[in-house]
Amino acid sequence: FASGTFEHEREFADLGKPVNEKWNWDFGDGATDTTQFPSHTYLRPGVYDVRLNTTTRETNCTSSKTRKEYIVVKDKTTGSNPYAVNIYPNPFKNRITVYYQLETPQPVDIRILTVAGQLLYKNSLGVQQRGVYLPVIDLHTPPAGLYIAEIRIGNDIQRVKIVRQ
Repeated sequence: FASGTFEHEREFADLGKPVNEKWNWDFGDGATDTTQFPSHTYLRPGVYDVRLNTTTRETNCTSSKTRKEYIVVKDKTTGSNPYAVNIYPNPFKNRITVYYQLETPQPVDIRILTVAGQLLYKNSLGVQQRGVYLPVIDLHTPPAGLYIAEIRIGNDIQRVKIVRQ
């Protein structure tokens, strides 16, 4: 796999050996392609798995490769989310992943609250360095319903409504 760095458009390539004859790309957002070097535009921000199924020319053998959380598309249309905070899956069953990106070292705190403001979960992660982070939070105890994920990065607070199924 190889990918480009354009805003929402990505280019892919099958760089595997032996030489393949058939390709079936799944870009993780419902779109697919059957060419060796597809280009795909993601229409929504999110974190996407990418799967490639191939068939070799010589032996007609098939193989499959999945890259988990391979594509991250940030919402560039608003300045209100400077750290590209995203929570998925949403709705969720027992756990969520909190995506955020830091350009400079920042203290990070994550809290999960009921809509009435009751604290269900808190994790003070301390000062984290520049980079992309994907902490996973297990939320097995709260009943199905609406909750608020609050991510404090430096002096900025992002609140995201999340739904437990």
